[in-house]
Amino acid sequence: MMNDIEIATLNNWKYVDDTTMSEFVNKGEMSYIQHEVDEFTTQAQAHKLQFNEGKCKELRIAFSFNPTQFDSILINNNPVDVVDYAKILGLTVSNNLKWNKHVDEVIKKARMRLYFLSQLKKSNIATKELLQFYTTCIRPVMEYASPVFHDSLTQYLSDDLESIQKRAMKIIFLELHIMTIIQLLHFLTVYFIEMQALKRACELVLQ
Repeated sequence: MMNDIEIATLNNWKYVDDTTMSEFVNKGEMSYIQHEVDEFTTQAQAHKLQFNEGKCKELRIAFSFNPTQFDSILINNNPVDVVDYAKILGLTVSNNLKWNKHVDEVIKKARMRLYFLSQLKKSNIATKELLQFYTTCIRPVMEYASPVFHDSLTQYLSDDLESIQKRAMKIIFLELHIMTIIQLLHFLTVYFIEMQALKRACELVLQ
């Protein structure tokens, strides 16, 4: 816990043992984040804490065609890796501020759990328990931190997420799905027969 560690000139957010630091640098200006990281490291060591520089990542967000190049941040004289995306409290943030990578990660995790849902279905688990598994193990994965990214999703990303839910519903309500199709086919068959009878009756009247 590092609640007592504060850097007045830097934006930083702490959650248990995770710390996120940010700096906004205008075009043509210098970055002072190395100085702030050094101070942060010094305060952490004073509290008998040490950063794991191997797990620290640097995410640079710039939309200029020729972004300013900065030196790598050093922690304990070890350079921090510059990455295209980073996971912050379970949310994958990309350097282009798009959510493709995050949605890909969510779908990958949800599909793994869909497999377990299908295995439960094959084991004749009751529909109520299957729904409970979906609402407790699959849907939370899909909806985690959704207020952050949902309004920024493109239509095809929304469709990708929706396909997981549709797949889950087909697994859970397989029998209902089949019965619905059978009923529809029966309705169409009856409708076709009745239309054929009506056609023959009209032909007789016209004669």
